[in-house]
Amino acid sequence: MTTLVKAQLAVAEGGSPITFMYNPSAISFTRTVEWKENKGSIGDSDTLPSTDYKGVKPYEVTINNMLIDTYESRTSCQSYIDALKAAVTPNSVSDASASGDGAFIQRKRPFVYMLQLGNSISLRCVVTSLTFNYTMFLPNGDPCRAMVSLKLQEVEKVAAGSQQSNAGPANRTADSRGRQG
Repeated sequence: MTTLVKAQLAVAEGGSPITFMYNPSAISFTRTVEWKENKGSIGDSDTLPSTDYKGVKPYEVTINNMLIDTYESRTSCQSYIDALKAAVTPNSVSDASASGDGAFIQRKRPFVYMLQLGNSISLRCVVTSLTFNYTMFLPNGDPCRAMVSLKLQEVEKVAAGSQQSNAGPANRTADSRGRQG
């Protein structure tokens, strides 16, 4: 008999791993290619502008309607929700300095995780959005069932520097899932 492997957000730095109670019914991956439209047209067509390739954005992953259910054990599901809330809470971390001198700087930001499911899904990511809805309660008022949705974004590494803007061009030959980009 094969053992069920559950999806999880494994620790890539600090924090605790988050193992999903049940595997999601669907995981959606989206990747956007950026193109710059230039004014004017090319060739015989006066309606189509010329375009220049700018790059690719990181993968965005959506996991909707993930069930958390502790009704059978008559316990609260709050500890599962708290673990997910920790994934979107800024924590004190050490990031390599942007100067390249090997120094580290302390700052606050959410942790980086590895989304893992089986042998084929592995993505270094951050949680960009968490939505949870309590749908059932125990007689004492504690929640025992919830539906959760997560949005994740692929990251290679977190750049040190300004906490407001860590944007920079993607410079990679393969995505973090190990496939050629």
